[in-house]
Amino acid sequence: MKFNSFKIFTITNWNAALRISLIYACFSILWILFSDQILFFAVKDVDVLTGIQTIKGWFFVISTAFIIFFLLKREIDKLKETEDVLRATLQSTEDGILVVSNQGKVITSNERFSDMWGIPPEMLGDDATDSALIDHVLDQVVDPEGFARRIDNLYQGSEKCVDEIVLRDGRVFERYTAELAPNRIIPGRVWSFHDLTEHHLAKKENRRLEEQLQQSQKMEAIGTLAGGIAHDFNNILASIYGYVELARVEKEDSGKVQNHLDGIFHGAERAKELVEQILRFSRRNENERKILHLHVIIDETLKLLRASLPSTIEIKLDIDTDCPPLFADPTEMHRIILNLCTNAYQASQEGGGEIRISLHTVTFNKEDDFERIELPEGTYLELTISDDGVGMTTDIRSRVFEPYFTSRAKGEGTGLGLAVVHGIVRSYQGDIRVTSEPGLGSSFQVYLPASETNNETLPELERSEELGPSGNKRILFVDDDQVITEVNTLTFNQLGYETAAFTSSLECLDAFQNDPYGFDLLITDMTMPGMTGAELSKRVMEIRPDMPIILCSGFSEFMDAERAQRMGIRQYLLKPVTRTSFTTAIQKVFEKSSA
Repeated sequence: MKFNSFKIFTITNWNAALRISLIYACFSILWILFSDQILFFAVKDVDVLTGIQTIKGWFFVISTAFIIFFLLKREIDKLKETEDVLRATLQSTEDGILVVSNQGKVITSNERFSDMWGIPPEMLGDDATDSALIDHVLDQVVDPEGFARRIDNLYQGSEKCVDEIVLRDGRVFERYTAELAPNRIIPGRVWSFHDLTEHHLAKKENRRLEEQLQQSQKMEAIGTLAGGIAHDFNNILASIYGYVELARVEKEDSGKVQNHLDGIFHGAERAKELVEQILRFSRRNENERKILHLHVIIDETLKLLRASLPSTIEIKLDIDTDCPPLFADPTEMHRIILNLCTNAYQASQEGGGEIRISLHTVTFNKEDDFERIELPEGTYLELTISDDGVGMTTDIRSRVFEPYFTSRAKGEGTGLGLAVVHGIVRSYQGDIRVTSEPGLGSSFQVYLPASETNNETLPELERSEELGPSGNKRILFVDDDQVITEVNTLTFNQLGYETAAFTSSLECLDAFQNDPYGFDLLITDMTMPGMTGAELSKRVMEIRPDMPIILCSGFSEFMDAERAQRMGIRQYLLKPVTRTSFTTAIQKVFEKSSA
């Protein structure tokens, strides 16, 4: 669009016009007064005097014209130079610029603005209006109504505004607008658009890399725990094998057989808890924050950690179980404790050592001075994990939270653990500090803000109890594992339900399609060949929307309780599912269906 210098510069250059007028007036007065006085004094002949005055008049007119031309040309050159600089500046910026009068007429714009919004040149001619431009770009933005409404509000006021506009093609623009001139000489607004697309993509990439970093660190920690996990699992399997063998021998004494079966059951429960702890620690999904007690997380983590540590490492606890709860992700809290404890173990001296874990409540007030800890006043949980190991020098201590920094030998660590801990703590608006001296061990203090929820308001764990069947119901059951199918079929039959069981989700779907109202409940596994439990549930609910469904899963990155609920699935159970859990879930589904 043509840069309109007349509108911008003529009215604003009163100083130049005044200067030229004063020079002209002074020159004229001096010429008229002194030239005539000199002529009257020097020339006595009237005819000669008349001729000289005529020549003098012409000289005055011509010289004045030259003076005015020279002065005006100098000012015009200055304005032209300023205009060229402004035009070059406007065209060279990476931002799209649009200047509009309060009457909606486009004063000027740059090529970047046209390129960003895909505006053809003919729309930015001398008669261009803002309303035509808005109509052209409305279909490009995600929220056209909000976009137009925001523009109307800004034109009616004098406020400045910085916000973001999301386009349908995935681009993101930062929009800045302000009044054109505070002195209101040319009333209007300046609109500036900056492309933030690459910035947003970079942020997404950074988040992805952070997730990869955390997952890599978690896998390193899982490797550290592998020995302890194997130790615990072998112990559990040993107890189950032992009780099974005892039960086989004790065929006559039903009381002893029952005791052995109880032992097998408790061993299976321990195995289930161990698997749940491993999955809880290693899962990828984040942002599952909820009210929890940190001392419970400490206890769970130590169950995994103890078997991994040599017997020469002693763990001492100083835990206040009356500490207020946190609003936090259990996985992230597991990671903090495990990483700091692993770091303490790795710093231990040869021959053994001691790891001290304490948990207490502290309150920060404005008048308190907490040695370099900058936190808002309030109540915090102070988690301290200390060791009596080799300690750290000042240089190492200053870099201990840097990603990939490690003081261990090459190949013995990635340097991710403490960096991840630091990032997690900061994400909760908490703080972490370390004190250490060479040969005197290290101490890490973590401060996490306590939740305002009182202990009494925490939800209690649901207690399962076996309930009887509710009427004559028919269950459609599918699991690709033959043993699980047989066991659960017997369980449901013992509970008084009629059961149609399948090991193929496709065969199960065929049975349902043949008789959609012949079943009262579908219980399906999640991971199966041919068709997943989620897809089977979707197909079943397309045929019969009111069909109650219970979905069971051992582990799936694509399904959890929240997603299942959004699909319309009534209950989501984690495998292995006990008889009591099945009974309670089935009873709840039927009670809700009959309500």
